[in-house]
Parts: sequence; structure tokens; C-alpha cells
Amino acid sequence: MNVIVTGIASNAAQVVSIYPNPSNGVFTLNINNAASNQVVISIMDIQGKVVYSESDKNVSAQYNKQINLTNLAKGIYYVKLNIGSEVQIQKLIIQ
Repeated sequence: MNVIVTGIASNAAQVVSIYPNPSNGVFTLNINNAASNQVVISIMDIQGKVVYSESDKNVSAQYNKQINLTNLAKGIYYVKLNIGSEVQIQKLIIQ
């Protein structure tokens, strides 16, 4: 029997969760398998303007960050995460 492998499985995929979402402006960002030299967090409003930005270096596998955006208006925001060479974008609703 011949087996042909056509892809490479990766166990290192990051799993991102934001909770609570919707939020009152205070929320927790959780990244599983985040081990990286750097994580860059950018939060943008609906027009694409960056309203929050932060960078953490030498991140371990389990990354948790509480973020307070209570000074921002209610609405839809986008959380952009640069984790090493990977980029993920999640929607955040502030009510």
C-alpha cells in the first residue's frame, strides 16, 4: 500500500479568543500556542484608524492580556494580532 501525503499538519496553530464579546470595553485576549518572539496587538475602529496598539516580546505558549477600552465609543472594532509571522483579525463589539 502506498500513502501519499499532500499537506503538512501543524500543531502550532494559534487559537485566539476574546471574551466577553460583546463587552463594556474591558475584555480579555487569550492566545493558545502563542510562543513567539513578539505579539503585536492593534485595535482599529470601523474606518481602520488604530485606536490601541501594544507589543509584547518573548511570549510564552499561553498568552492572556486584559485590555481596557472604556474610553472608546460604543461600536464595532477589529483586533489585529501579529503573532510571529501569522496575522489574525477578530471582531470586537463594545456596547
